[in-house]
Amino acid sequence: MKKIRFGVFETNSSSTHTITINGKLKKDLPKSIFKGKSIVIRLEDCEFGWGFDFFTDAHNKLKYAIMMVIETEAGKCEKLEDVYNLEGFKTIKSVVKEDIILEDDKFCQKSFIRDDGSEHRYLEHSGYIDHQSREDYKSLKDFLDDNEIDILNFIYNTNVDLIISNDNN
Repeated sequence: MKKIRFGVFETNSSSTHTITINGKLKKDLPKSIFKGKSIVIRLEDCEFGWGFDFFTDAHNKLKYAIMMVIETEAGKCEKLEDVYNLEGFKTIKSVVKEDIILEDDKFCQKSFIRDDGSEHRYLEHSGYIDHQSREDYKSLKDFLDDNEIDILNFIYNTNVDLIISNDNN
């Protein structure tokens, strides 16, 4: 259930990630601001944790969207290249026309055997979104739908802010 409150900050967590929309969403957004260059995203530079951070720029919001895909959709990926075939990544590519190159030396599927003999598989990678800000989402689409915003406006609209804060701010 979505609740909209004005002039109030609430959280049940020590950290919170919020999308704010200042005024109306723009209708004429650039098709790209990356000027036709390949965009290299190093996952170790995609840490969205406790904050305080305030992002209005497309590059950081793009990194957040990519990390949301990895944190919510990439569980069965065995190698980094598999991320390019995920629905969330395809959604991002639909608005970011340049090549996006993901880099991470740690990205791999790992497993261990539980006490009951069953295998538990997990994904190891650099970067993260704080668990309390992503655990309710199954995909990038869930995240965008919950915030009532599309990927184009999330990444490119300068009236859309990504605020990362904590209960000490």
